[in-house]
Amino acid sequence: MMTTPMQFIDWLFGEGSELAPWQMAARALAVFFLALVMIRASGRRSFGQQSPFDTCITVLLGAVLSRAVVGASPFWSTMAAGAALVVTHRLVALASMR
Repeated sequence: MMTTPMQFIDWLFGEGSELAPWQMAARALAVFFLALVMIRASGRRSFGQQSPFDTCITVLLGAVLSRAVVGASPFWSTMAAGAALVVTHRLVALASMR
């Protein structure tokens, strides 16, 4: 019996590489919506102007987030790594405008 929200999240997203198909689907939906938030946070520059740096960040973000979907890396750690990439991209973009 699931008694806490964390137990429900663990059940919903699974753990490790032995994921049920519905757990992988739940992860894919969560990554999709979190990726939308991350992309919006990174600004239009990452998809509008496409410098080599922007392309590198875009590809790297996709590679990192894909690991969360297939269970190759822990879900929340992978989301944190993606967020770190987005924050880094945003900071470098702001610094380059000055």
